[in-house]
Amino acid sequence: MKTNKETVPDCGSSEADARHERMLNAWRSLSDTVMEIANLMESKMGERCPYRSVTDECTFRGGCVNKRRQAGGIVLCRGDHLLKRI
Repeated sequence: MKTNKETVPDCGSSEADARHERMLNAWRSLSDTVMEIANLMESKMGERCPYRSVTDECTFRGGCVNKRRQAGGIVLCRGDHLLKRI
């Protein structure tokens, strides 16, 4: 297999070092962003029931003291401030 030395930088070249540094910076930036998202999610976990849909319906299949049954079989979530599970 023939390689083109112009497109494949040498391991010791400054171009390879610069590429490596750019990749490390990109990795650090991505890691910081993911960590920010994880920290925000962790801080928000206690504020809203994760099983509450946009229409305030409860999607949890187990027992929950915060469920309120409505006519037509609809189950609404009514306990974000409590977040108790039984």
